[in-house]
Amino acid sequence: MNTTIMQGTTPVFSFTLPFESAQVESFFLTFRQGKETVIEKKLTDCETKDYELSVTLSQEDTFLLQSQTPVLMQVRMTDKNGAAFASPVFTLRAERALKGGTIV
Repeated sequence: MNTTIMQGTTPVFSFTLPFESAQVESFFLTFRQGKETVIEKKLTDCETKDYELSVTLSQEDTFLLQSQTPVLMQVRMTDKNGAAFASPVFTLRAERALKGGTIV
């Protein structure tokens, strides 16, 4: 997994599931800095295919992340049978963009 998120970019996070993505009932991809949740994506934000879910962060999302502060990321989800799953907490870092604002 890439451990750096550049501000102002649109990174894609893909997750391989132990079951078909159609069996996912709820999904949360959480990015936290300090004690604050900065970005949270839900199942409606995901692209699904076979045994994979992917989430794309927007330029605006990545500008919410502060450089010089660790970014913690975790996936939590439930399946249609009610079983709950959680990934380990991953530590990423955000790198600042020299020029602010979105690229258009």
